[in-house]
Amino acid sequence: MRCAKPCWGVVCSGAVLTSSVGVNPKCPFALEASGDTEAVLDGPKLQQLFSNLLNNAAPYRDGANPVTIIVRREKETISVRVSNQGPIIPAASQDAIFDPMIQLAVKEGQQKGAANSSLGLGLFIAREVTEAHGGTIKAESTEERGTVFTVSLPRQAAHDHGGAGAPARYPQ
Repeated sequence: MRCAKPCWGVVCSGAVLTSSVGVNPKCPFALEASGDTEAVLDGPKLQQLFSNLLNNAAPYRDGANPVTIIVRREKETISVRVSNQGPIIPAASQDAIFDPMIQLAVKEGQQKGAANSSLGLGLFIAREVTEAHGGTIKAESTEERGTVFTVSLPRQAAHDHGGAGAPARYPQ
């Protein structure tokens, strides 16, 4: 299914609802969306992408701050930042966390409520969905800013067959 003009508030709110009610009921989420963020993208796939990012961010946040989602338009792209305050991801691991089956060790007592049954596929799937849309995803993690995942997506989805509005192609 393709959303001709998904409302980012709706897409991200749906991801927040899925994450908060289903997986992280005690985690507060803060959503901020501004500007003209209409785009031709696959709404259900994007909801999966952002649910994965939120489900990853929630267990690793400190108890005092919410997971934040900020949506902005930048020239021809839509930028979505998901951030938390919590344990820092080492610089050497910030690319590897997008590989399948990767889970980083966290010091005892820093990981709050993380599921032990995770397969380490959430960030891999987030990267695959992002790239299928012709976008980029990166992680930055510092003591000052916390951990920030930035997804940048073109306002027109990438596709293999040409023609405006064609849905993105996903790996099988």
